Amino acid sequence: MPTPEQNQPKHPLDPSSLPARFDPLDLDADPPRLPLTEEQVWCCETARHAFQWKLKHQPGVIRSEFDSLPERKEVLLNTQLFSAARDIANWEARNRHTDVLPFDENRVLLQTSPGNEASRNNYINASYMKTEGNDQRKFIATQGPKPETFEHFWQMVYENCCPVILMVTQVTPENCHEYLPLDNELEQGEYGEFSIRITKTRHDGQIELRSVNIQRTESDRVHSLLHIRYDWPDHDVPGDSTAVRKIINRVYHIPKEHPIVAHCSAGIGRTGSIITILNTIERILHGDWSALKLVETIRKFRGQRVGMVGRKPQYEFCYHAVADELKELASNSEH
Repeated sequence: MPTPEQNQPKHPLDPSSLPARFDPLDLDADPPRLPLTEEQVWCCETARHAFQWKLKHQPGVIRSEFDSLPERKEVLLNTQLFSAARDIANWEARNRHTDVLPFDENRVLLQTSPGNEASRNNYINASYMKTEGNDQRKFIATQGPKPETFEHFWQMVYENCCPVILMVTQVTPENCHEYLPLDNELEQGEYGEFSIRITKTRHDGQIELRSVNIQRTESDRVHSLLHIRYDWPDHDVPGDSTAVRKIINRVYHIPKEHPIVAHCSAGIGRTGSIITILNTIERILHGDWSALKLVETIRKFRGQRVGMVGRKPQYEFCYHAVADELKELASNSEH
């Protein structure tokens, strides 16, 4: 099978010139197709061929790749890497799963007031995820909010000016508590210092889209964001990639200035999968052929948050979803 490097574009690909008229926060509008260049179409077709060839002819290699990734238990033995998470009082209440903790070096720090700067006040179980390339999208991977952490969650979203929350889990006491004010007609609620109001809702097949406004007490700044919810089954994968790719198609149009929040229950399996799929597609559109090595992408993600893409079926699903989306992108292009 030929390698992509043998026919690589002579110049790095620029980001797609996205249609200026489409607002991804406009729930009434559907995302337009991406205006790909000829080089980007070629990249999609070449990468799709590589992924599909591997799925068909080398499924054992894919399984071996997953088995080569560092296991969560091995990393957790080094408790010095997670000192902030363990040093706070009543730390179990702040963490949904006590065996999924953020590394000290890339954990999200909440802003604290002068004289109130202890780690227990700036802590949230959330990790900044660094992706490949200088112009790639930023992410925050976090756990599903608990009643004890609702305010911390909204504080993180507000302070980081996050444009999107990707919720890829079901609402259950074990997975994620309902942190949106859906239990009253006004669809607004108070979470400590933060007032949350849902301004619009759209049900689009298997996904739910909501426009949300956040305002902090004694502040005039109102932050607007898009909340996308998909009930990705726990410890399992979707039957096909349609819903995940529908989410990604809207996220393509989100500016990359601020981080996207992604969460499931622990913030590693389903969260890691959707981040990996989106990151891989966008890197391929930039002509980054290292994106074809999914195992290395996830290895780097696991170096930033333990257990990312933690199950073999999730890893295999990433391969299928990327191949499906590359096929769709190329077939819908005008070139």
